[in-house]
Amino acid sequence: MGKTEKALLEVMKNGDTICPDKEQLDSYVSALNEFNALINQGYTKSRGYNLQTVEERGFAMAFNVGVL
Repeated sequence: MGKTEKALLEVMKNGDTICPDKEQLDSYVSALNEFNALINQGYTKSRGYNLQTVEERGFAMAFNVGVL
């Protein structure tokens, strides 16, 4: 077992002592649920993997175009 794995298991074992404030934890869950509702309604999008192709962005990029 590696050093990182041991540290991770220790954190998981002490999970209740790391965040004993149940109200704070519930507020994070509530905020996440509200954010997911906004995503489902189309008001925002997740900031995950957002790389897009040129076709998805809706415009063509021009390189080395000289303006006279």
